[in-house]
Amino acid sequence: LYGSGVDGIMKYIYEAIDSGKVKAYASDSLERSKKELRITEFDSLFKYTDKNSQYRISDLYYLDLKEDFVFDRHHSRFKYDTKYIVLVLPGEKNIDTSDNNAPPGLDKPFAYIPYKELMEFFEEKGFKGEWINYNNVVESKTYIEAFQQRMFGSVVTKFTNPFDKSLKDFSQEKYDKLTKEERDKLGAGWPKLQAFLDAMAFEYKLLDLENSFWEW
Repeated sequence: LYGSGVDGIMKYIYEAIDSGKVKAYASDSLERSKKELRITEFDSLFKYTDKNSQYRISDLYYLDLKEDFVFDRHHSRFKYDTKYIVLVLPGEKNIDTSDNNAPPGLDKPFAYIPYKELMEFFEEKGFKGEWINYNNVVESKTYIEAFQQRMFGSVVTKFTNPFDKSLKDFSQEKYDKLTKEERDKLGAGWPKLQAFLDAMAFEYKLLDLENSFWEW
């Protein structure tokens, strides 16, 4: 997926919101009062509107997907029901622009876009964006086909929990509770690595659930 730039999916997402036909929200949670972003708010978050803005389209190079993992009773199988495409400002871009020595911040989700609305807009407009298969360019897909066939590479960043925390949040908390000597031994990158390992373990649990579901 070529995410950023003038021909990437980010451009098409921006056009969808700018048209007013697809809504973007500041949050995905009803408990936190799901607030719709006005087009002007989305615009100021998405790209440079003045010299003080910290966002720009080239900084946005990956997406989060918020999905439900559900059992389809009609077809007797599990499936992923995608609810939102989430725009995320990567941590290395989320820094204090007034301080040249400021360390990278946390990944920052800033817009939640209903998946079905966005795909319907893409289809209506007939966007020509392609998901390029570099191993076989003949088999390149449209964005809609790529999402439907789950061709993207991904890792779990969060699953439903009572604290609404990401895997990185949990590993960071563990890291912060260690002594300085223990943290020095593990290195500053340990929370990110541990979050990745926890994500792999979670995915294996889902696969095991699927594989063993019909065992008697």
